[in-house]
Amino acid sequence: MEEGLLALLGTGRQGEIAAAYFGFDGRGGASLRVVGNEFGLTYESVRLVASKSGERLHAGRWRVPSFDRALEFIENSLPALAETVELGLQSHGLTTTPFRLEGVVKAAELLRGTVRFSITKVGDIRLVHRKKDAASIDAILRAASRMTSRWGAATVSGIAAGMRGPNSRAPNRTLIVQVPGCRPDFHWLDPSSGWFWFSAQAKSDCRPGDEDGVSGVSPDRR
Repeated sequence: MEEGLLALLGTGRQGEIAAAYFGFDGRGGASLRVVGNEFGLTYESVRLVASKSGERLHAGRWRVPSFDRALEFIENSLPALAETVELGLQSHGLTTTPFRLEGVVKAAELLRGTVRFSITKVGDIRLVHRKKDAASIDAILRAASRMTSRWGAATVSGIAAGMRGPNSRAPNRTLIVQVPGCRPDFHWLDPSSGWFWFSAQAKSDCRPGDEDGVSGVSPDRR
């Protein structure tokens, strides 16, 4: 896929500049100022190169079969950790390196006009998911935090039930599992039944007399 995308930009210096900005080099893209510092150019010079390349790609009817296959692989993997999908692209021979998905998103915007997935960062973890699920991520985190604050632990099924409205469906179960897991203080109590807790939240909820440091239901007794 890298070769197909880079070929659209050309092999000269301007192509390298545009690739670094858009992320076609696999590094995920960078700001105009960062690219300028890398190539010894001004902010405005990089902007002109990127603008010219972007307009040409957006106006053309470019077909890159390797890129289309990569898009299909990504969309069939959703939702997932971005790093897992990037490694999957490489292991399936679709890229030569763990290509950062931010560059794929930008390529889809330029070449297809639309992209059906997006990337959300939860803490230090990047999640790739369908665009329609973006609003669910914050809702899942709030629900998980609310349940663990009240009971000391939470369940995947409990979060799903709490988010299911009379005229709406709960978010994808895989998303409900993955979103809380992005918190560094996430711990499974029983993966088979979906019980988990947040250790940092348990400490913050501690009250005098709580010997195990967790208010509500004690996770180690679940």
